[in-house]
Amino acid sequence: NGDFTISAEKFNSNDVNVYVYAEDLSGNTAENKAYTGANALKIDKTPPVVESFKWNTNAASNGKYYNTTRTATITVRERNFDENQVRLNLTNTDGTMPQISNWTVDKSGTSDKNLNTCTVTFAADGDYTMSMSCTDLAGNASNTVTENEFTIDKTVPRLNVSFDNNSVKNGKYYDAARTATITVDEHNFNGSDVNTAITSSTVTPGVHGWSNSGNSHSATVPFTADGDYSFTVNYTDLAGNPAQAYNVDEFTIDQTKPEVEIFDIEDKSANNGEVAPGVRYSDTNHDVNGVSITYSGAKHAEQEVDGARSAIPNGESIKMADFEHTPETDDVYTMVA
Repeated sequence: NGDFTISAEKFNSNDVNVYVYAEDLSGNTAENKAYTGANALKIDKTPPVVESFKWNTNAASNGKYYNTTRTATITVRERNFDENQVRLNLTNTDGTMPQISNWTVDKSGTSDKNLNTCTVTFAADGDYTMSMSCTDLAGNASNTVTENEFTIDKTVPRLNVSFDNNSVKNGKYYDAARTATITVDEHNFNGSDVNTAITSSTVTPGVHGWSNSGNSHSATVPFTADGDYSFTVNYTDLAGNPAQAYNVDEFTIDQTKPEVEIFDIEDKSANNGEVAPGVRYSDTNHDVNGVSITYSGAKHAEQEVDGARSAIPNGESIKMADFEHTPETDDVYTMVA
């Protein structure tokens, strides 16, 4: 009797032919070809090697954000690959899982570097993680390859601006302060990237906020000083998706009352000689159609003041002619501007 050991390290192959021949001292012979040809032994001592994932794009914004579909090619170097023993761990915070292709398997059994591949396509929005390991048909366990967390975001942010005061007059004028609320609907948000370009004829207000509620983010802009304002809001999210700009047309805050002065006449006075009162009115946003200057007497019906007109800053001055020096003109008059 004799025992023979086959070295697995030496015969690490899928084509190990074992031929046994024996002859005794009397010349009797025997042979065994049970493990030759198609029945050759398969010995596999080499663990599978999972190579680093190959991606169709690594052009991330802000480190880990992508606004396009991302596809990984997974490669396993293994002579006796078993796709049923693949451990591909995938997570997505948004729930929709990536699409995994069928495996392309090299079944030739010729080399420990035989190429076995599949692709994983990340098309839906979400925050993903992925790791991969496997075990071959001989029970050898591979290494584990892990991808750092990354995000797919193809959704364009949405911008909106609303105001607490919409009591407009003459198209664009407001007689009280206004506060604008800027709202951005976006999952991958960074408030410092919101660009609020405000034009102002006075002090430019600042943006106050941001407050967050899920994917909705808001900030306020108080317009408290008198002046003319307009502004545009732009935003590009962390994945590089630009929102459609939101434009607020010019509007005016005017909380200041117009100034009106009656001159060259005294209240409750008696007058002779030249009597030629005048009126001055002014306002940054004065409206000539909003001016009413009348006078009336106990014996004289109300009528509009007329006279020599001259421009003054933000307004007008009207100087009446001297009242006629006749008994019919004498009266007790009241002037209202």
